[in-house]
Amino acid sequence: MHIRHPLLDFTETTMGNCLLAFPFLKNIRLYGKESLRIAYYHMVSDQAPEYYSEKKIISPKTFKEHLSFFSRRFDIIPLAEAVQIATNKESLSRKLVLTFDDGFAECHRVIAPILSERRVPATFFLTGKCLDNRDLMWRNKLMVTKRRMGDRIRPLMEQAAGIFN
Repeated sequence: MHIRHPLLDFTETTMGNCLLAFPFLKNIRLYGKESLRIAYYHMVSDQAPEYYSEKKIISPKTFKEHLSFFSRRFDIIPLAEAVQIATNKESLSRKLVLTFDDGFAECHRVIAPILSERRVPATFFLTGKCLDNRDLMWRNKLMVTKRRMGDRIRPLMEQAAGIFN
C-alpha cells in the first residue's frame, strides 16, 4: 500500500494559493503529474521572533528535511524558469519552486545559507515598504504589542477585530 507523503499535499495546496496571488502563472495546471508544485514558506528559525507567529515558523532542521524530501522527488527550479517553461507549454512534471514571503532577516541569516549549501534555488518576496528601514509591517507591530502587553490588550484586539471583520 502506497501512502502519500504530507508534503505532497502541502505543495498541491500551496499551488492553488499561489495561482490566486500570481496571475502570470495562469497557464500552469493546478493538479496532476504535469503541474508545477510550489512550496512557500514564511519563516525558518529555531525560535519565534516576538514579531512573528509560531504557527508559520519551521525549524532549520525541519526545513532541511523538507529540502531532502523535495530534492529526491522533484527538480527544484527558480520561479522565472517555471514561468518560461509554462509559457513554452513544456512539461512541468516533477518541477518544484520554493518561495519565501515577507523578507525578514532570517531569509538572509538562516534560509540563504542552507539553500546555498545545498545549491537549491528559491524566490524571495520582499515587502517593499520595509526595505532600507527597521520598521515592521503593521501586522507584525500588532504581534509585538500583543506579546508585550499580554492579557491587558486582549479586549482591545477583540474590539478591533470586530471593527474590521
